[in-house]
Amino acid sequence: MKNFLNISDLPSHELRTIIEEAKTRKSKRKDLNKSAADLDQPFAGKSMIMIFEKPSTRTRISFEAGMQKLGGSALFLSGQELQISRGEPISDTAKVMSSMLDAIVIRTDSQENLEMFAANSSVPIISGLSDVYHPCQIMADLMTFKEINKNLDNIIKTILRISEKNIETIMPGFTHLKNAQAVSFAHYLMAYVEMFTRDKKRFSYNLESLSECPLGVAALTGTSFNIDRNFTSKKLG
Repeated sequence: MKNFLNISDLPSHELRTIIEEAKTRKSKRKDLNKSAADLDQPFAGKSMIMIFEKPSTRTRISFEAGMQKLGGSALFLSGQELQISRGEPISDTAKVMSSMLDAIVIRTDSQENLEMFAANSSVPIISGLSDVYHPCQIMADLMTFKEINKNLDNIIKTILRISEKNIETIMPGFTHLKNAQAVSFAHYLMAYVEMFTRDKKRFSYNLESLSECPLGVAALTGTSFNIDRNFTSKKLG
């Protein structure tokens, strides 16, 4: 992988491969200490720097801990610590850093500066967020969607098995601390199957909607959102 500045930088099959690799590594870590490195340590001897012009808690910790668990090391610099803040060209900083490091993560207010950094770097540049994109967050969300969908399938199957064994089991009913109509335990459990099935459909709908572009939907009526009209116009062609 050269750079990861936007989710569209990689074809869908490569994105799926990354997610599946992450799921596999997560599964293999079940018996490891949370701070221990992966057994294969694929990034042993590698170093990554994180440049954060914007403060962060989760993004910084996930990158730093992730690099350590892959066997590598991570450095951190805030925007104020860079010579860029004192007038050094981005191209010079990118060339110097990439000559000493193996990867660079940048969290910035400017997608334009991020792309300029990538154009002058000889190592992969990864976006930790810009004013336009947050590709790593999207990947984490997609992985979560997949895990939740699988968990929901297992929960539904388990409830169905229990229901089949309790068709004749009568469960007393109560409402407002008073007796109510008795129902079978299976009938009661099936209500949860319906709820979890509905949740699964919602996750599936959200995944399908990711491929739909919302740009231009307010072309006739306008919008109260502070959108970048030039950026929107460029994306719409």
